Amino acid sequence: MQTDGPSPWLKFAQGVVDGMYAKQEVLLGMIEALVKKTERLSKGKTLKNMTYRPAFNNFCNLLASTSTRAYKTFQRQFGGRGI
Repeated sequence: MQTDGPSPWLKFAQGVVDGMYAKQEVLLGMIEALVKKTERLSKGKTLKNMTYRPAFNNFCNLLASTSTRAYKTFQRQFGGRGI
């Protein structure tokens, strides 16, 4: 497949390194949680005692209080505290 320039993922990674997304705390927390979750599960570890960025935690709490079904769907993908 032909692409025009670097992939969006490489652009995003470079933007993170350059601090372009520093104020996107929920997004960065979501990606960090996904990476940690994937690493832990690939090592055969559980998700107990994981820590999350405060902004991500607050987003999860808000989502869970709005819709537990939506939160559980979100949690399966990105992680987050159990409810």
